[in-house]
Order: sequence, then structure tokens, then C-alpha cells
Amino acid sequence: MTRLWRPVISVGVVLAAVLTATTSSLATVASPGARVRLESAEVDLVVEYAPNAPLAPTDPIVVSSIESLDAALRIGTPGPAIALPGLNALAAGVTVSYNPTYPSPANVQEVIEAAVTNWTNVLNTRSAPIQIEVLWYPFGNTSILGSAGFTTAYRGGSLPADRFVPAPLANVLTGSDLNGADAVEVQVILNASMGTRWFISPGGAPSTSQIDLYSVVLHEMGHGFGFVGSARSLNGAPPDFPAVPLAYDDRVFYGAQPVLSVASPTVALTSNELSFDLGTGTRHKLYAPATWQQGSSYSHFDEATYSGSAPGALMTPALRNGEVQRTLDVAVTAVLSQIGWTLTIAPPIRATIGGRLTDQTGGLVADVAVDLFRAAADGSRASWLGDARSGADGRFSLTVDPGCYVLTFIAPVGASFLGTGQYRNAPVCVSSGENSSANDVSLIVAAAGARIQGTVIAADGSPAPRVLVDIFAANGDGSRALFLGQRSTADNGTYSFEQALGCYVLVFVEHNMDVIKVADHIIDIG
Repeated sequence: MTRLWRPVISVGVVLAAVLTATTSSLATVASPGARVRLESAEVDLVVEYAPNAPLAPTDPIVVSSIESLDAALRIGTPGPAIALPGLNALAAGVTVSYNPTYPSPANVQEVIEAAVTNWTNVLNTRSAPIQIEVLWYPFGNTSILGSAGFTTAYRGGSLPADRFVPAPLANVLTGSDLNGADAVEVQVILNASMGTRWFISPGGAPSTSQIDLYSVVLHEMGHGFGFVGSARSLNGAPPDFPAVPLAYDDRVFYGAQPVLSVASPTVALTSNELSFDLGTGTRHKLYAPATWQQGSSYSHFDEATYSGSAPGALMTPALRNGEVQRTLDVAVTAVLSQIGWTLTIAPPIRATIGGRLTDQTGGLVADVAVDLFRAAADGSRASWLGDARSGADGRFSLTVDPGCYVLTFIAPVGASFLGTGQYRNAPVCVSSGENSSANDVSLIVAAAGARIQGTVIAADGSPAPRVLVDIFAANGDGSRALFLGQRSTADNGTYSFEQALGCYVLVFVEHNMDVIKVADHIIDIG
């Protein structure tokens, strides 16, 4: 039995809800922050039976030799293979061919070859030939940026009998060219109709109205090398897995359960609770929205969780105009390692950030929330990465990749941090394998019933109802620090806040939203 499938890995543009994918111009999404979606790994499955193997679909498959998923994902006739100049010895097996019918301009070739070099500096591709074909194809519109994917997958022989392996990896694992010298393993099709909306350079940065070609190519080659699962929806049916999945699928979990073992794959695939086991003691959340998105769901890291410089951001399903993602980080390479690739550059050893929470008397404080953010270049908080809580011994611990982070401690009810109120930010940088365990923080725990209260009086001496009262933590110079909350005065003009011991600034706001007073002389601290 031969199972044919086409990995159609497409890059599409997601416009606002009132627009359609057939919009002829992208002027409406060329503003900073507009997003395009990298829709990938759409799978169509066709089952064929060889005449000498009349098996029913439910019959077991006996694999005595390598079985191929030949894919008809081709446009035109491939051009001659060109060995990439400047690649290291480990990339000796990789060649690139530029389709003569749809030839790539020289600057596009430069980007393609830079992206291939980037990947082959990470993946050990030296033991077998891998051919990548590139087409600079005019789609006639700008609703598709391009497509890429492995064209064939295999199982049996020296490969697993019950899992398909993408052609590039299958060649490396078997030390042979399984689909023959005239067939490519990876095909990349780029939309020539995008014109100047492409930023075409392996260096520099795109404008806020451009899409970075290098980021797109690097992302799509990741799918071509195997960053893709087999789950798909056929003819509008609920998403499911084929009879023979890919190696990628074995590493996906629905909660604590392998996704291939769940009773209802459709529920899991649209649960927003899928993760990929990176094999480093952690799992990375996958994109699994409640509504299945063919080509985006399941075969990407979660966009909301991993953005900016977060590990894995290259392989999320969306890319902002002007955004650059050119790093094959530990999360991305771990996925390829888990499906069978050997890495030529060992991923860094993860680090630990920990500390202890105490009160003003030195007592241990449990159940303090600690949020972990990646640090921006200026030391401010960037993307949220995870959280922890202090235990009964007051200690917390977070396992991270080497890098710089910001810890945000959140004081529990009835407590605050000296000088910063409810929150305290603490920057920390860790190197590979480092145990940074001295991030200790002291809180001030309030006495029971501590309260800030008062009355707002109008100019005529009468109580002033429905006046907004904002409370901020106070800096050492008496200026406002972090916003902590808001109240509206009652009909008799009164307000109150339950707060920890500390210094605060109150801001009183009239109905016309003009700030009328920042004062403390009417505050009664109980």
C-alpha cells in the first residue's frame, strides 16, 4: 500500500475581518504592526493501493522495504543543481537549484543561500544529498507570499515502520538519495508578485511596510526539514490524524497525554492545550486555536506565547510587517533534534533562576507569584515566558534558556514591596548551565485591617459623590510609581482602600476627567 500526500506549506496574508484574501492591494495592512500569517503544513491525503496489494484500509501494513509518499508538489521543470559556495563541510550534501522557467533574481538567491547556510550550520546534512529547488513564481496577487515543504516522506527498511520521515531526514538517516538524483527533497516557491513589499537582503532590517524575505524563507525551510505534523482536515471534516503519522506527532502532548493516544483527536487539536516535548525537560506550547486553521494549527509554536525574541518565535504562524526572525534558537532546533536530526551545534544547557521571599521579620512567605519576561535591549520587559510561585519555604525556581530576563514579583493580598507597592521588577542574566539562586526579595506584610480612607468634599462643603480615586505606589521622592487600583466615591463622598503598610499617592479625578488634586491631607491611615 502506498499513501500519497502533499505537504502544501503556504504563506498567506491575514487581513482584517472585513477584507478577503483576494484583496489586490496590501496598502490597507502596510502600517506598523500589521500582520501576515505564515500558513504552513496543509496536508491533503490520498490513499492508493498497488494492484499487487489489495488491502482494506483497516488491514495492517507489513513493511519489508522503504515505502514512499511521493508528492506531486511541482511547478515547471527543475533547473540544474548548484552547490552552495561558502558552506562548511557539514553542508556538503546540500545543493540548490533555481527553476529556469521561474528564475530567481540574484538578490533573492543571496537570501536563499544565506538561509540554507544558516540551517546547514545547525543540522548535520553531510551524509546524503539534499536538493532544494526554488521558484520565483508570479502568483498574480499578494494574498500568498509563497510555499515550501518536503516533497516526499518514507518509512520502512532502516527507517521506522510505523512513522513517515521527511525526505531530507530520510536521506541523511539512510545515507542515500531515496527519491533519485533527478528529484528534489525540498521545494520553495516565492511570490514574485509581492514586488517592493519584500525586503530582500540577508542583513539589515525591513521597513514597517515590508515583509522580511529572509525570515519567511528560514521559517519555511524549517517546515521543509520536518517541523510539521500530519494532523489535517479533509473536505471540511474535523481535524484528525492519518493512519500513519509523522515522527513529529510522537512528541506532541495534550496536557500530560501523548496526542496520538487521545480518544478524541479533534478535541485535542482544537484545545489550545497542545505542547511539543523539546527533550530538554520542557515543553513548548503549540498553536491550537478552538477553530482549526488548516496550515497554521498544530505545526507552529503558539503566537501569543512566543513573540519578539522569545525562543521559538521564528516558528509561530504570524509575522509583523518590519519584524525580523532570523535565529535558529534552542526551541526551534530542539524540534528538529527530536524528530531525528543530529545537530552540529549542541543546544545550550538550560539555566535556573531562583530565590526566596521573606517578610520584614525574615519570615518565609509562600504563594508569591513570580512572572518571567524576556528582557528587551533597554532592560524593560518584553514577551511573557512563564511564571512560578514561592513554596512553603519561600523559594521559587524557573528553568530558562541562557539569556537576560526580568522577574516581576506580585505581592499577595495584604502585602507589598518596600518602595514599589504591589509589584517589583528584577532583571537577571544567566549563562549556559548557570544556577542563579540568589534572587531574594523582601516584602512588607501589612497588619490586619490596614486601610487608606477619606472623604472628598466639594467647593461648597458638601460631599462629592462619583469622584474617581486612583491609588499609586509612591516613589521615594513622592512621585507616582505603579498604578494599584481605583475607587469611585460613594454618595457621601467617602472612599477606602485596603492596602499594605507603605507610602502611596492618591489622584482624584472629576467627572470631566480633569485631574483636580493629588493630595494626602485627607487620607486617614488606619
